[in-house]
Amino acid sequence: MAGDLLAESVRKLSPRQLAWLEAHAPAEDMELIRVALDSSSDLGWRSDAASMAHRLTGGRYELWPFVRLLARELRAAVEGVRPRQMWNMPSQYGKTTLLGVWGPLWILDRDPTARIMFVSYDADKAQRESMRARDLAEEHAGMLRFRLRADARAKGQWITEHGGGLYATGVNGAITGYSADVLLLDDLLKGWQAAHSAAVREFVWEVWRSQLRLRTQRVDTPIIASGTRWHVDDYFARIGASGDVWHRVVLPALAEEGDPLGRALGEPLEPSRFPAEEVLARKRVLGSYLWNALEQQRPAPEEGGEIKRAWFRWSSQPPAGWDEMVSSWDMKLKDKEAGDYLVGQVWCRSGSLFHLVDQLRGQWPQAVARAAIALTAVRHPGCRVHLVENTGYGPELIDELRAADPGYSLSTEVGGLLGVTPGEADAVTALIRRGVPGVKPVSPRGSKEVRTRMHSGLIEAGNVVLPEWLPGAAVLVDECAAFPNGAHDDTVDAMTQALAGLRGSGTDYAAPTPGGPGGPLKRQRRQLS
Repeated sequence: MAGDLLAESVRKLSPRQLAWLEAHAPAEDMELIRVALDSSSDLGWRSDAASMAHRLTGGRYELWPFVRLLARELRAAVEGVRPRQMWNMPSQYGKTTLLGVWGPLWILDRDPTARIMFVSYDADKAQRESMRARDLAEEHAGMLRFRLRADARAKGQWITEHGGGLYATGVNGAITGYSADVLLLDDLLKGWQAAHSAAVREFVWEVWRSQLRLRTQRVDTPIIASGTRWHVDDYFARIGASGDVWHRVVLPALAEEGDPLGRALGEPLEPSRFPAEEVLARKRVLGSYLWNALEQQRPAPEEGGEIKRAWFRWSSQPPAGWDEMVSSWDMKLKDKEAGDYLVGQVWCRSGSLFHLVDQLRGQWPQAVARAAIALTAVRHPGCRVHLVENTGYGPELIDELRAADPGYSLSTEVGGLLGVTPGEADAVTALIRRGVPGVKPVSPRGSKEVRTRMHSGLIEAGNVVLPEWLPGAAVLVDECAAFPNGAHDDTVDAMTQALAGLRGSGTDYAAPTPGGPGGPLKRQRRQLS
């Protein structure tokens, strides 16, 4: 009887009143209301996008508390209670499915004339979600209160018989010429690399400022911008600081103070798939900076500095063996020869550990660089791959190293700067005369900060080992601790370049097969001599 009375009372509420109730009532009270309602009634499974998904999938779509919250927020946006919203949460939790697939179906079930625009980082991604929504609309045509026009079912745009529908495109696609009653934005930045490109961030912001916000029909047109935080200056930060009123929903992987779901501190969003232990384990892999951005939606480290001194592991003995070995060279800029350093490092990978083996560093001219790389090849015969930064005087140096120079003779001055012994001098001279094999040009991707953060998790996990007997290792630690605000970062650049090569981070860093023209390094374990 009590349930019947409750259901009857709720049915008397207007859609706007119900939206307000769902947005403000405690979750446990709303659950009682839903139980009281007949599952076949409109106020039951039609009340929001999540309930619709749960019903039409036969319960396979799970109604986690955060899913219910986002569904309520979507309804609040459509009903005009909170028309402009930002959703920030980690990836792989299904926000795109709710926003880009079930959201449009639910909106069109309410109003088949609604024109919805869904925008993602590229057209292919947006159109995949559009096709999923279109296929579900056709599959459940008997349950939904709209029909698709037979002649308008393209993957990127499909239209209802009442003139509404969904238009899906990428942030770099065709945006002008379409006006929207509801604007849904999902992950306009593709990932870490894009987010840390100032040019890409500026492009996305310009698209929002000059195009997307102009596609709306009214001042109070519902707009939801959803995505994972990647950078302190991403479009979420800029939109939030633009002066417009936005409601922000932040759902970290592990609950923090003021959690919108009322979770206890450290409680996970979806414990069955991503328990707290797994989320914390990612921190050891990603490092503090990435983990706080991607998992907790705080794109800033817990404490200052990119790399901490304490993160490095020290060893009094070289590794017993190694799987791969490379040398890595950071080039001076031609116009800064007086202040810049040439840095060469030898690194090896032994299982999951990365060892610094040797380092040469000096404010040397190009002639010394050629001899330094040849000397490294002589001192470390197992190092047959030499990663040379393709900037500064790098291109000229690469050509010189690869070409045979029969008339070359190591000068006393250059040999003295490098500390070359008489026996090594002969070997260096002979090698340069033949041409140094294994030289690999490297064109660094992204900013120095991006390249460093790619490996900060590895260092924080204690997988980067420095030799106690090598004086230059202390210089590397000092520069890492001061990065990116230190006077020099040459050793940091050489290190990240070497780690990228050994980890296979991108084709630009792929090292050639020893003795061959190119390809990945051979996975052979070798003993240090």
